[in-house]
Amino acid sequence: ALERLERERAPEADGPVAPVPFEAVAALLHKAGESLKRPRVIIMVDQFQGLKLSLAGNRSKVPGSVNVITFAGDTWLGRVTPSGEWHGKPLTGWALELLQRFAADPAGVAAASGKLAGSCSFCHRPLDDERSTEVGYGPVCAKRYGLPWGKAKTAN
Repeated sequence: ALERLERERAPEADGPVAPVPFEAVAALLHKAGESLKRPRVIIMVDQFQGLKLSLAGNRSKVPGSVNVITFAGDTWLGRVTPSGEWHGKPLTGWALELLQRFAADPAGVAAASGKLAGSCSFCHRPLDDERSTEVGYGPVCAKRYGLPWGKAKTAN
């Protein structure tokens, strides 16, 4: 239990902050914002540690920005403005690494997270269809977020 609390407390570590191509992350959520009122994604590192990314609405302090919050503990880490600037705590450690991986491969990281959690990284519904379980998210969310979903299996 103590180890879990330690992980929840602070994702930051000492060291320089490496750049994250936030444009890809913002584009993913903005694409979903065309059909969803509150687009969001949860990406997990393990059962207890991950990040929630959500698109700020028109009434928020910075409309159109992407808020970054820890999964466990709901600690606000910062936001990415529509112009791509980071505002918040310095990102290092597992949080920075997870965002960098997600920005480089949104479909792959969302799929791995969905498989780990057993639910879609976007709508959080259980993955009960064989193909959705294989991909890590469902076809509806794939379409909304502009991600590939997979090919239909052929019968032999």
